[in-house]
Order: sequence, then structure tokens, then C-alpha cells
Amino acid sequence: MSKAPKISINKDVPHPQYRGARAAWYAHLVAHDGKTVADFKKAALANPPSTPKRGRLAQKCEPPQGWLSFFVRQGIATIK
Repeated sequence: MSKAPKISINKDVPHPQYRGARAAWYAHLVAHDGKTVADFKKAALANPPSTPKRGRLAQKCEPPQGWLSFFVRQGIATIK
């Protein structure tokens, strides 16, 4: 039986002050600390933290996996 991957916020690194969409997605990430990646995605799609005003995804939820990957690359979160 495999365990679902969970999000863990890295408290050992300083977290930058985000603004705009990054701040909204960061708050969503922090709210899902210790929860599964699937929960993070499901909640984001049900109630998007932010939506672009223009472009292909205007007024639609951006891919939650992309934002999660961004925070993992920044060292803010890990997936275990």
C-alpha cells in the first residue's frame, strides 16, 4: 500500500514576503501543510486562490501543480 504524498512547509529557511498571486497561493500552501497533494489541488480547483485577468487562463484557475512546484523549487515546501 502506497501512501499519498503530503506537503510539508520548510520552517528552516526564511520565507520571502510575497505579493499578489504568489501571496494568495502561498497562503493556500500554508493552509495545506501536512495535507496531501490531492487535497491541495482539489481545494484550489474548487476555490482558486487567484485567477489571471488576461491570457489563455483568464478568469480560470492556474494549474495548482505548477504553483506547488514553484514553492518546492524555492525551498519553501517539500513533498514527502
